[in-house]
Amino acid sequence: MIPAMNAQPSSSATHRQLHPQALLIEPDPAARQLCRIVLQGIGFSVREADVGVAAAIAARERTPDLILLAYQLPDVSGQQAIGWLRSNPSLQTTPIIIMAEIRKEGSIVEPDVLLHKPLTATTLGRTIRTAMK
Repeated sequence: MIPAMNAQPSSSATHRQLHPQALLIEPDPAARQLCRIVLQGIGFSVREADVGVAAAIAARERTPDLILLAYQLPDVSGQQAIGWLRSNPSLQTTPIIIMAEIRKEGSIVEPDVLLHKPLTATTLGRTIRTAMK
């Protein structure tokens, strides 16, 4: 059913306009906490996952406006997780920020931004704002 042109936005659409959605995929609890604090401080609602499979499922349930992804996950490679996320048509243009300790040439597939660990709140905040422009 196509909504009427003058229909009011749904509560989830209104919530999305007020609070953009971020999907945070990070297995390290301390790094996850830092990212959550920074994201919430910028105004994001944050959903979290600590493995790639859970992230792919979460992204299909509710499309995020931004994805922060640790490149080293316990269940899949970061490259595989990016592939899963990008295979979702609704995530084709969603900014993905990769958080990695080291960069191996040719190993990262289509991230929008590569953020080197260890993370700082200042660098993370600046990177998120840049990715969302």
